[in-house]
Amino acid sequence: MAEYERSRLVQAPPDDVFAFVSDVRNMATFLPPVEAAQPQPEGRVRVRGEVEGHAFEDDGWFRVDEARRRLEWGSAEHDYSGWLTVAAADVGSQVVAHLSL
Repeated sequence: MAEYERSRLVQAPPDDVFAFVSDVRNMATFLPPVEAAQPQPEGRVRVRGEVEGHAFEDDGWFRVDEARRRLEWGSAEHDYSGWLTVAAADVGSQVVAHLSL
């Protein structure tokens, strides 16, 4: 299993950043392989995208923890998961994304 993690400073208030990233339809803006994501009932998500020239379409789960400003997502069918956190920083927000493939 491969692990990837990236941190980025965003010059916007943490609540605004978290509101944006916690809308599942915005996944494509912060997860490069994802081209589109649509919410499904019961905390599920349908994603479509491309990795290394291979198109994919998959269902998974998407959890939002507003109190901790943390997202978690993944697919039980395919060994894939990730999380993202948003924290206050001196000039905005510190965003950390982690992927497990």
